[in-house]
Amino acid sequence: MQLRTETCVRVWCGVLLVLAMAGLTTAAPAMLPSGWSSRDIGLVGTRGQALNRGGTFVLRGAGTSIGDRSDSFQFAYRLLRGDGEIVARVSNVAGDSAGTAGVMLRESLLATSRFVYVRAGAGTSVFQQRGAVTASASVNATAEVARTGTLAADERRTTSSIAATRARTTTTSSPTSSPSTSRQAVTRPDPDAASRTSSSLPSPSSAVPATPTAEARTDSRPIETGNQQVTSEFVRLIRKGNRISAYRSADGVSWTLVGSEEVPMASTIHAGLVVVSPDTGDLVTATFENVQVTAGNVSAPAPQMPPALTAPPVVTPLTVNPAPPAPVTPAPEPAPVPQPAPTPEPPPAPEAPPAPEPPPAPEPEPTPPSTDPGTTVRLLQWNIHRGIGTDGVLNLDRIAQWIAAINPNLISLNEVADQETADAIHLLVEQRSGLTWWSTFSGWGNQILTRLPVQSASVCGFNPGAGRLAAHVSAVAGSRLVNLWSAHLAVDSGGTRAAEILALQSCASQWPEGRLMAGDFNMQASSGEYSVAAASYVDAWDAARALGATINFSGNCDGCTRNSRIDYVFASQGAWWLRIQSAQVFDTRDANGDMASDHKPMLVIYEVH
Repeated sequence: MQLRTETCVRVWCGVLLVLAMAGLTTAAPAMLPSGWSSRDIGLVGTRGQALNRGGTFVLRGAGTSIGDRSDSFQFAYRLLRGDGEIVARVSNVAGDSAGTAGVMLRESLLATSRFVYVRAGAGTSVFQQRGAVTASASVNATAEVARTGTLAADERRTTSSIAATRARTTTTSSPTSSPSTSRQAVTRPDPDAASRTSSSLPSPSSAVPATPTAEARTDSRPIETGNQQVTSEFVRLIRKGNRISAYRSADGVSWTLVGSEEVPMASTIHAGLVVVSPDTGDLVTATFENVQVTAGNVSAPAPQMPPALTAPPVVTPLTVNPAPPAPVTPAPEPAPVPQPAPTPEPPPAPEAPPAPEPPPAPEPEPTPPSTDPGTTVRLLQWNIHRGIGTDGVLNLDRIAQWIAAINPNLISLNEVADQETADAIHLLVEQRSGLTWWSTFSGWGNQILTRLPVQSASVCGFNPGAGRLAAHVSAVAGSRLVNLWSAHLAVDSGGTRAAEILALQSCASQWPEGRLMAGDFNMQASSGEYSVAAASYVDAWDAARALGATINFSGNCDGCTRNSRIDYVFASQGAWWLRIQSAQVFDTRDANGDMASDHKPMLVIYEVH
């Protein structure tokens, strides 16, 4: 076995060198806050990204449009349930092209989803939406309103009361100005400049897949700062029921109403930050500060009248050489009428002493969590088969219920269909567990969720030519750092799997201990590629079996996660402080014998020392 391992390592060293020269790792240089995610919406041409630096969001994105039939832009977002608001200060927009930035409430991550968007500008705010049921809007003197009523073809909603596709630009620079229906640039008076020109509305673009394609490139050119379009403006969207209102402010204190529409959307929506470039080949960089997403009943600010619409001062007319007024003789005052003597009021009755207030009810003591995420790592590995069970039914909530019952604090999922599915799983797991989770999605089927504090994340392209990208998270357990990669290896070739394992290990070598790899490896423990994996990593099931700490269920073969043992968790040999406690395969069959997925979930518990 030792000779075989050495031979495998020598054979694949050359493969590793080729993979490393091809540049197969893509690391995210900064972490978004817990609960936040980012992605490109629609066909953007050049892949964007979102970072967070000391509480300041920096988005780089391309795309071409927001509105009309479909959208394409970079979006950083978090989920918002029910009523609430998003507020942000757009402090800078820069790039080769005249890009725009703002805040958005969006029903889904489809390019054709319903949305409401307010963008920031130097004295000009644009309010756009898709899916409104009314045609009215309130705008100020420096606001444009563009409406697009086209709905996604796959949205199952009643559309009888929803307007068909419509778009218009309205200016109210004076009380007598008439609306303009032109989509060309509109020039209007501005109190801060001689004139400003607003960008024309984008042309329609075709609907596109929601997930990024392998051909999308990442522009690595330095950020251009010469073309700056925005210098510090607050923008705000408030949702109350179906009514969504947009506001702008120069200081974040006094707010001006930009527009308000009835836009029916699902209870849980995406609230986030937007940057878009008019050119798919150019990345525009936008900086957002003071970002807040607040759920619940938010009080709308008292809107301030914009300068161009304030009432003119009252002027008293003057007359020249006025004639002296005629003398006025006062009329004689009538004689006073005698009044009856007042009846004395009875003295007031003595007030009863106030009743004593009841003592305050004692506050319930907080319930401690069932596990301490700081001293143990409870890692769940599960190929969820896109949420489709052995009964052929797609049921993501069934997956979430099992996750909540198993109670992990670190999760590796494979065969997650797309970003929208990953978001739905994230939401359902939070609902079922009653806990807050952080989530990341590789874009190609692999998702990680965790309750451990997250420091950073990245994506490892361990076989990008075949579209195989591993999700990675660096999290803190106790006083230790844990780096986890979630991957799904090739199914058709042991040689390909061995090369992919070496590429994964190459990605991991760039990060400190301890290193964990989990996923559907599609290999047997007797195979050559398993020897490559086990040369420097420890198989968790094997380690637990040696301790007599494996837990299986009746009728299931030893550690089998499908028809055989093909799902694995490996820990690097250098992570001596990660000590295996147990490993368990769960039986998810219901009363009819149907499982939630064609794979069985496996939980590995490590003690952190």
